[in-house]
Amino acid sequence: MRNHIHFYISLLTLLSILGACSNPNRDQRKSSPAQDPYNWPYNQGSEIAFDQADLDEAWQQWKSTTITSENSGGADRLRVMGGVNKESSVSEGIAYGMLFATIFDEQDTFEGLWLFASDHLDEYGLMHWWIGNPGELEGKGAATDAEADMAIALVNACIKVEVAAWAASPQQIDYCQQATRLINAMWAREVDKPGPDVGLTNNQGYELIPGGTWNVSDSYSDGIVNLSYFAPGYFEVFAKFTDNAGWYDVIDRQYELTDLVQAKPDNCSGLVPGWINYNGDAQLVPWQEKSYSWWSYDAARFAWRVAVDQLWYERAEAAETMTEIGSFFANAGFDRIGEQSMDGEITGGGPYTFFIANVASAVYAAPTLETISCGVADGSIREDKQSAYNKTLATPHNPPEYYNDAWRLFSMLVMTGNFPNFYEMAQ
Repeated sequence: MRNHIHFYISLLTLLSILGACSNPNRDQRKSSPAQDPYNWPYNQGSEIAFDQADLDEAWQQWKSTTITSENSGGADRLRVMGGVNKESSVSEGIAYGMLFATIFDEQDTFEGLWLFASDHLDEYGLMHWWIGNPGELEGKGAATDAEADMAIALVNACIKVEVAAWAASPQQIDYCQQATRLINAMWAREVDKPGPDVGLTNNQGYELIPGGTWNVSDSYSDGIVNLSYFAPGYFEVFAKFTDNAGWYDVIDRQYELTDLVQAKPDNCSGLVPGWINYNGDAQLVPWQEKSYSWWSYDAARFAWRVAVDQLWYERAEAAETMTEIGSFFANAGFDRIGEQSMDGEITGGGPYTFFIANVASAVYAAPTLETISCGVADGSIREDKQSAYNKTLATPHNPPEYYNDAWRLFSMLVMTGNFPNFYEMAQ
């Protein structure tokens, strides 16, 4: 089992001072006094110049326009509005809010959102994906990406309490216990282990199922995976936190599927489509009949999630993937991106906040940027780490919008060294 933290306070001042001295951008932003490295802001080091106030402003705007206590069920509950419409909530949005709250140290916000999520769990302990009025299930069943973001948020909260950066839960919630329970429920219901399990009976194994109640064998005989749900950095934390090495098999298998996609003869971009089967081929889904095979509003999140893996664990597969995707977009330039086909051509709208934010993370996390000629990428590198951040900062959604602005903030946090791996910090 993971190691609980029994001491750390004597090191905090030293760590804060060392971190401040080693940060090359200290005099390029509004400086903060040395503080507990487990509390906002973290400023772990960044290769770009930025102003801390921009992140605070982005969070306050997102929170004020999406998080509410109205019609949330009372008793300190909160919800994030948006996703399908402005009158309802999706589990994905609840998870984003929980994760932001752990980063920006708003424990009451975190707890209010988790209480709302807890009111809408299915029989497996996973949150139903679409909620109208409290208790009203507009869409039943869980979504794997939401569970992953909720689980890492619970891990963050667990660690913050263990190192005394946060007080014990005002609502008597055992964050560590809830994190373990949720990760184990994901493992049981959202990972297709080899042979007869929750998915196919003849699969290689460890494919990530998009939700907890998907009937894969009846509906998708070749399997189905959404690579934008793949969060390898999180999954390594899950493996260590729950002492379940099977999560490493999930990481390996999803990177293998990524390689299969990128090796297709019509893929010169290194991008991935929204939905694939276990052979790496694009998989038609009825709710995205046009864009299922594109780098679209699901798929682009893949770049940010693998960027986190590269920055947290420097995994070789992550470095390779970031070099490929980051190079494609650095050659294309941020004014020629959006929904795109695997041959690098623009197929839909853009450039929009969501796409800029996610691909900027790949440009930032790429160990090297190479010249690529593919579709709109013409073999000339146009972007770098600083321009990636600058474009993200300069492109909030107008008017403010839940999904686009959430991903803008996630990208800004990653690029400024403010999306820490609290689990590894505490070891």
